[in-house]
Amino acid sequence: MSLSSNEGKYIRENNRARPSRIKASSATGNAQWLDKSDEKSSIGSNDGKYIRENRRYSQKFQQKQSNEYDKVSSSSSNYGKYLRENSPQSQARYQKPITRSISGEDIVRSLKGMVQMDITNSIVDAAFSELIDDINASTAELSGDQIGDALYVMKHMNSDNVKVRWFLKALRGKIKASSAEMNGESIGNALYGMMNMSSEHKEVELLLIELIKKIKASSAELDGRNIGMALYGMKSLRCRYDGVRRLLDVLTKKVKASSAELDGQSISYALQGMRYMSSTHREVRELLKELAFKIEASSAELQGKDIADALHDTMFHMKCEYEEVRALVSALTKKISASKADLSEENIGNALHGMKNMSSEYKEVRALLSELTAKIGASQDQLSGLSIGTALYGMRLMSSDHVEVRALLSVLADKISATNAELATGEEIGNALYGCKSMHCKHEEVRRVLSELTKKINSSSAELSGQDINLALNGVKHMSSEREEVRGVFAALTARIEATRTDLDGFSVGTALHAMKGTNIDDEMVQLVLVTLTKKIKASKAALSEQDMERVMKGVGHLSSDHEVVRDLLASLGGKYNAEALRGGVGGVKYSDEGFV
Repeated sequence: MSLSSNEGKYIRENNRARPSRIKASSATGNAQWLDKSDEKSSIGSNDGKYIRENRRYSQKFQQKQSNEYDKVSSSSSNYGKYLRENSPQSQARYQKPITRSISGEDIVRSLKGMVQMDITNSIVDAAFSELIDDINASTAELSGDQIGDALYVMKHMNSDNVKVRWFLKALRGKIKASSAEMNGESIGNALYGMMNMSSEHKEVELLLIELIKKIKASSAELDGRNIGMALYGMKSLRCRYDGVRRLLDVLTKKVKASSAELDGQSISYALQGMRYMSSTHREVRELLKELAFKIEASSAELQGKDIADALHDTMFHMKCEYEEVRALVSALTKKISASKADLSEENIGNALHGMKNMSSEYKEVRALLSELTAKIGASQDQLSGLSIGTALYGMRLMSSDHVEVRALLSVLADKISATNAELATGEEIGNALYGCKSMHCKHEEVRRVLSELTKKINSSSAELSGQDINLALNGVKHMSSEREEVRGVFAALTARIEATRTDLDGFSVGTALHAMKGTNIDDEMVQLVLVTLTKKIKASKAALSEQDMERVMKGVGHLSSDHEVVRDLLASLGGKYNAEALRGGVGGVKYSDEGFV
């Protein structure tokens, strides 16, 4: 190893004191013996590179934290190897860390070396802290590539860690001081590295502002890969922050100015970056408009995962009342129609789940549903319980009055019937039934879905929480119990509630009963649910808070206490609430010393 620093001189002069054969760790963690001459090649990971070229960061803290040595040095990592070879005892002569002005290349190299390290480890944390101090003290100017590379490595880190935020603050200063121009690749790399950074942290937003200045000043044209990576890096950012919207604005101009064609992965990456972007913001809609043009112009064929990811992440907070959203839906519909890819059961669940805020009132949405129906019908995969729940949940705003919706329901009923999978969790049951909330049981396709779900619920051993009960009841409470399939699903649901062994806590009681809002007490299925919930409430030892009781009364306050079922329910709530808080009346029901009136 050849080092020009004093540290290298120290190591070379003291190599005679070191054994001619050393113990190293293989990539698999098994110990092996090798000649000292092979030392450099034995540490081939980024960790080893960081250790060889930046020993000073850990040596300073080994003397202060020798108690950490025994804990870490036994590890099979290259970092542990370094500590074994450079124990506090063998470094007794080396009392002071070497100080020098760290270069841009040093910053990138050091970060790459820390990629696989656990930043919560005290020694690694200390080394990271000193790196931050050195960056702050450095007079070196970062090149455009170094800015991109330094941030790219941060893709493995999360801004929830305060040291990461300190690093972002230090790096922001270096970016601000740099006169270098960023090219397309460095722009893509820099933003891609922000994928786990939250715009809720001020350090992140301030760093984005400096990047915006750099992107604006760049004359580079983004290619398809740059566009995909840059937008994908925004997947944890929220557009309610001004800095994020300003970044969207400058990227929109770059996308518009680019003559590049997007391939399938770039399309998927770009759309996944829209996960937390809401179409209520102008900047989001303008970017969607440019992406729709790019997608339509692309000759790439989307794979099954591309289709699922694009729909699941992009449409999360989008509303079709906006023209730009409908244009994107149309562009994706054409790409799905042209694709020969098969959808897996996971793809099916994710694609439909992404439609949860889409309304079938728009023709563009119905056209998309038609293409998805063909894809789902052609899939040979059996649906899992999770996929059944997520797929149907995505249908919550789809009206069965539309033929395209009924056609999709028919295919889903066939898929549910054909699978051996159970609805294994209460969440799967709740999500599946909640997806029927905009459906009408007068349609045969709706009744078929209910019938298949009834069979799955009857065979399930899942425990239902208050939230699960709330979702399930909200999905079917509007349906007429005159239909056999509706009575069947209510019977299966109440049987599952009774079989649930877990006591309902106060929140669960309030949430479950809140779902009864708008129901008709004369309906025998409503009475069945209330009787079942009354039994669970009587068996529960939980106390209800004022907020819990407010939810209860919003759900059942409209029901007449002339019915014995309602009186029994109210009696079961006795002793489970703060009576004084309710004397003013909640939900049209007042409490007195005699009870509820």
